[in-house]
Amino acid sequence: MAQSSHYQPGEAEMNAVQRKLTAQIPHCLNKKIIILYPSSGTLKWPNTSYRELTERLLHTYPNIIIVYTGTPDEVVKNKAIYEGLDTARIADLTGKTTLKELLALCALGHIFITSDTQSARQASRLNARTVVLSDTEPLNEVWATLIKHMV
Repeated sequence: MAQSSHYQPGEAEMNAVQRKLTAQIPHCLNKKIIILYPSSGTLKWPNTSYRELTERLLHTYPNIIIVYTGTPDEVVKNKAIYEGLDTARIADLTGKTTLKELLALCALGHIFITSDTQSARQASRLNARTVVLSDTEPLNEVWATLIKHMV
């Protein structure tokens, strides 16, 4: 299998993502950024599990923000996942980033969590901490993996 080349986001993409984040959550760049991409792909992790994961992360780690991302077709689905939660610590960039901006977001982020193997493969080009979820993986196993990366 061929190794993927390392990618470094450009300054324009980094600045664009920072502007989009701070427009939703001022001072968010001083916090750990957890990126959730609840893909609508074939390896879909349940939306209820994404919601419970979001609740656990917000409750357990007061110095984080969570950024939801995805395609324009996933805007309504993602909003339904986090609706009613502490949105002062949730930014939603679903449908608002280019692929290069998504990679810049991953470079800024502490952990990238997804069930989408294509986006996980792209994030790996940045050496980003990435957790790939399968549709059968229980939340408790995911949680055990995540807490190792939160240090």
